[in-house]
Amino acid sequence: YKDDEEKMNSELTKSFKAFETGVDIERSVASKMSSGNDCLSPNLFEACCLFYMGQVCHRRCEHDKTRENLQSALRIFRSEGRKRLDQLKQASDEVQPEDTYASGRIVKELEVIHLWAAKVLHQLGESHKEMGSYSDSIECCVESLKIRRTQSPGVNRLSNAATLTILAGSYFEAENYDRSVEYYARCLRIYLNRYGKESPEVAQILIFMGRSFSANE
Repeated sequence: YKDDEEKMNSELTKSFKAFETGVDIERSVASKMSSGNDCLSPNLFEACCLFYMGQVCHRRCEHDKTRENLQSALRIFRSEGRKRLDQLKQASDEVQPEDTYASGRIVKELEVIHLWAAKVLHQLGESHKEMGSYSDSIECCVESLKIRRTQSPGVNRLSNAATLTILAGSYFEAENYDRSVEYYARCLRIYLNRYGKESPEVAQILIFMGRSFSANE
């Protein structure tokens, strides 16, 4: 077991270093390209690397670094999202036929950016919960679910279930047991539809719901 743990830590260190190097190179390239050009946007590749660096730090229980990387990633995704919205507004104001394809491309890019932001917020919510910052965890999870609901109307999504579980757990730890039961119930519906009532996923959520019911008595 010790050898396995050392191997895992070694691989995580290599992974973090690879992403860190990628970010440094991208920043260097972007800096040279943006010389004299203030309109160059933050790079989405950098945001993705920062997200994965945050995941690595999370697995290493480095909570401050986790949140630092994830918050940096979120700032870039939000900035890129605002830029795409401005581009869409400009395209709609000009109403040029040749801009139709460009507008469609911008919409697709905006959808991807929003879904990445939802992933980052989910991971931030989990990190805040583990650190005992339950109100911050709830805020991040609610925003993540709101983005997914806007971009992907389907409710039976495992990604939604994972976020709902964190949200319900944060409400439980904050001693808001009614809301905890509410969100566990929403998660339960997803797992029942996906796995069936005999699955371990359903069993685990039922245990969590029972704990919330018991605490609320």
